[in-house]
Amino acid sequence: MMSRLQQIKNYVLALLGAPDYPAYLEHMQQVHPNVTPLERKEFFQQALLRKNGSRSISRCPC
Repeated sequence: MMSRLQQIKNYVLALLGAPDYPAYLEHMQQVHPNVTPLERKEFFQQALLRKNGSRSISRCPC
C-alpha cells in the first residue's frame, strides 16, 4: 500500500501533467507482457514530444 506522502506526490505530479513511469511499467507488464518497455529517459522524451507536439524543445523560452 502506498504511503500518504507517495499519494500526495502522485497527485501533484498528475496535476502538473507529469508522466507516471511506474504506472507505465505496470501497464506494460499487465497488458503487453511480450513488449519491452521504454527506458525511463526514452519514456520522458516521448512524453515531452507528445505534450509539445511538433514544436521543438529548447532550453530558452526566447
